[in-house]
Amino acid sequence: MDTIKSFFSFFTKITTGTVLVCAINMTLSGIEMCFSYVLWQCLLLGFVTSLVTVVFYPNKDMSKKEYAIRLIIHFLLITASVLVLGGFFRWYAVSFPGVIFMLLSTVFVYGFSHLMIYWEDKKNADDINRALEIFKNKGGSN
Repeated sequence: MDTIKSFFSFFTKITTGTVLVCAINMTLSGIEMCFSYVLWQCLLLGFVTSLVTVVFYPNKDMSKKEYAIRLIIHFLLITASVLVLGGFFRWYAVSFPGVIFMLLSTVFVYGFSHLMIYWEDKKNADDINRALEIFKNKGGSN
């Protein structure tokens, strides 16, 4: 159950970031695309990258070295997924500037997703700490 909950949590964050980047890119570039197709493409990309994330995203119980290695592998797999699907969807020209543009977009969505995960984890930790403080102030009993 925890894996399914994690998948949907990652899916919403990644897909939101992807839609945001697509909306900005389409607005700034003036490229006319059928937005209904782009939305389905964003959902598919969110699905694929969420699967990669559930499998390869490091957890907090790992050593720093293992965490760093898993984070790098995760980022490389996410980047490869975005480049392959983005090329298939014709989101970018397969050229040096096009690939750089997609890499920057990937970094933005990756950072956005990490920020959302951080805020969620911080909120959960704050809630737990508040509950522990209430428990401690009551003397640990009912």
